[in-house]
Amino acid sequence: MTDATPPICEKPAAVTKAVTLLYLTLVITVVLFFLNWSLYTQVDVGVVAFSLLFDLGFMGLLIYKIDEGRNWARIAYLVIFIIGMPFYIRAMCRQFSFSMFGDLFSLLRAAMEIVALKFLFGREARPWFGAVKTDVPSTPDDSQKNSQG
Repeated sequence: MTDATPPICEKPAAVTKAVTLLYLTLVITVVLFFLNWSLYTQVDVGVVAFSLLFDLGFMGLLIYKIDEGRNWARIAYLVIFIIGMPFYIRAMCRQFSFSMFGDLFSLLRAAMEIVALKFLFGREARPWFGAVKTDVPSTPDDSQKNSQG
């Protein structure tokens, strides 16, 4: 029962950088919300606030799970990014020249997400997401087996 490659437990620097960038995109999302406040005057503020909080909570959870090494979260983030990009581009085109800072922050956020995804799917990070983490036992029985022999 020996594996050719030992399990990788230490988180690669690329993953740490990616997670930091992704958390920063959440901050930029909040900044954009306030920069574009006048766009929300025709929509119920409660709906917009709920949408923002749901988005921040869901994406924050995915980023947290990515930071824990969950491969499914990394893939889910990529899929959501790919599906959302056409809508994001369309929204940016509609608000183009409405707010120079908003446009710059939107571009910065998209660039940060692309760089983070490159880090997460790069050569350095892939083995870590594919490795079995040995620092956390999957069941209580596993921890007893490891301590006994």
